[in-house]
Parts: sequence; C-alpha cells; structure tokens
Amino acid sequence: MLLENVDYPDRLIEALKDGKLVVFAGAGVSMGDPTNLPDFNSLAEQIAYGTGEQKKKSEPCEVFLGKLTEKGIAVHNEAAKILSTACVEHNVLHETIINLFPRRDSIKIVTTNFDQMFEKALKSQKIATSIFNAPALPLGDDIQGIIHVHGNVENPKKMIITDEDFGKAYLSEGYASRFLVKLFETYTILFVGYSYNDTILRYLSRAMLKNNVGNRFILTDHPRRNWSMLGITPVQFSKDDYEQLQRSLVKLGDIAKRGLTDWQARILEIGNRPTREMIDDTEIEYYLSDFNRSRVLAKGVHGKYWLQILDERKVFDNCFTEEIVFSERDELWCNWLEKEFLGKDDKTLFDFIFSHKSVLNRKTAENFARAICSSEGIEGETLVNEYSGLRVPAVRC
Repeated sequence: MLLENVDYPDRLIEALKDGKLVVFAGAGVSMGDPTNLPDFNSLAEQIAYGTGEQKKKSEPCEVFLGKLTEKGIAVHNEAAKILSTACVEHNVLHETIINLFPRRDSIKIVTTNFDQMFEKALKSQKIATSIFNAPALPLGDDIQGIIHVHGNVENPKKMIITDEDFGKAYLSEGYASRFLVKLFETYTILFVGYSYNDTILRYLSRAMLKNNVGNRFILTDHPRRNWSMLGITPVQFSKDDYEQLQRSLVKLGDIAKRGLTDWQARILEIGNRPTREMIDDTEIEYYLSDFNRSRVLAKGVHGKYWLQILDERKVFDNCFTEEIVFSERDELWCNWLEKEFLGKDDKTLFDFIFSHKSVLNRKTAENFARAICSSEGIEGETLVNEYSGLRVPAVRC
C-alpha cells in the first residue's frame, strides 16, 4: 500500500494488524531533533576525544573501542555518559514507532540503541509496557515491550560496544544470537534507522536464516544497495526526506488500527467519489486485496465514477471472460454491476459491456437474465432481447 509515496507491502501491514510485526530501531531513530544522539562512528570518536587515539578510516568501531578499553579507557562508562546527558527529550519518531501498534499490549520494539528515548516516549504518553535489557533477554519467539538487545545506559558494564562484547553476545555466550534467531524465525521485521554499511546491521544479519527472507524489510533512502545479500527487502522513501518517512509511518499505524467497521465508515465518509489521497495512497488496492474489505467497498460505492475506478483495477475482467470458473470475488463484483446499473442505467451498462468486446461470462449472463425477468417495472422482454443479442447464451423469461 502506497502511503505518502512509500510502498508498504501488504504482508507487512497484515503482520502489524495481527501482532506479528517487530520494529527494529537503530541509531538513526535517535539522531533527529531534539534528541540528536550520535551514531556508532560518532560515538566512538567522542569517546576517543582527548585520549590521543584516533580510529583508522577502515577500522571497525567495535575493534577501535576494544583497543581503547585495553589502554585503560572506561569506554562503557564514557558511552553511557555521552548518551545520557546529550539530550533531554525523545523525538517524534520514537512516538510514531510506539503508536504504530494497534494495541498497547502489542508493542514489539527491539532496539540496538543504548539510550532510553523509547522509555521517555512511553512515559510521556502514560503507556506501561515491559522493558528488557541484555543480557536478560526474553524468549525470541514470544516478545512484548521494549527490548534493548545490546544493553542500556542504566547498566554500562553490560552494553555491547567493544569487539569483546560482541564476541560474547553473539559467539561465546551467544545470548543475543539465540534471541535473534528465534525472533527472525517467528516475526516479520521492519528495520528503521539503519544504513546498508551499518556495523550493527551486519551483526544482526548473521542471525537471519535464509529461508525467511520474505518477512524482513528496511525503511531506506538507498534502495539500490544490494539488500538481498542481507536477506532484507527495501521499502523506499525519498532521499533524506525523514519527514516523509515519519508521515508514512503515522498513516501505517492508522491503517493497522482500522477494523471492518472503520473501513465501512471510511467509505461512507468518502461517498461516491474517492479522494485524491485515497487514490495516491493506493487505499483502494488495499480494500481489494482482502475479500472482507472488498465486500465493504462493494456495499458502499456507487455510480459511473466508481465503475471507471474499479475497471482500471481489473476487478470486472472475469465477468467478461467466457470460460472461467467464478471466485467469490468475481461473483461479488459482477453482482455489483447488476445491482448498480441493470434496469437503472442500461446505457452505461451496455457501453461498458461493449468496451469489453460484448463478451459475457455465462454466469454473468444468467445472473443478468434472472434479474431482468424477476424485476418489476422493467420491460423484461425487450431487455432480454437486447442482452441476448450479445455473444452470450440465449436467455428467455
């Protein structure tokens, strides 16, 4: 579904609605105003400031920070100090991610960030949920709340920041990898705030099984990178347009919270002509992707304008295909044609049939004939003769 020109796959939306989506939040989430926290590279540089040590351009951050630790520098405490005092407030993206989830008990956010901005955002909205900090992680196949998979500034000693820390978390002790393997097996994942060359994302990708690649997505403004090598599908927003990203997430949360009653109210609100926003956001396609939502749409829309909109989306094609077995969806839309136009606006219906080469499916023809013959106030015999002139089986009342 296209929301603010960001194309969210339907399976991601359905996972969010069903409580099966986990948002994975990286450093980029905490870099916007007013939070303005550093990414991993900048954090390493700030920790090293004044020590006389300098990271080589190609040197991994965790390796550099490991060297600083060996030289007696309190890397973990310095990192916690920087991340605890650099800001006083969370940003709108923290709130937006929390508000994605349809219910408070369905919040599932895993973050590699050490800061407590999600906790601050929760407090500002008076939301209570579980908080987990590495190494005391929950079972990866049954999570709820905020999970700091690399630790938290509240306990600097347990923050995963040096190469030795990563070795323990992912290899020798393996508590992070065990959690992530189960998580990636069980849930659909949406990464937010990560880049292709992100060191943290590389560690995470090692825990991703190759047989579940269709359930991992990343919001990115670099879609041409080889994301498939990491087993991740890109969801693109415009270059550096983080406001677009945030607006699209707001709409995604709104869509996820709608039940069938809400979809029905939405259609009644729109009336006989869809809004430009509805068309641009491919909301109509989302109605049509599910039979129950399609029924809501069919019940609520009327007239020639909707006939054109629906025909552009090929919902009537099987009504005009001779040799095909109807599905429930085909029956729904061919019945809509009959109820909207037959005996009420036959000229529009005839023109529409002619635009489809005057070919009707047998089921459609039989339904039309039955409706003509049983309707009062219609010159049945005349209409039967006219409809029988089409390339369909002969029909008689």
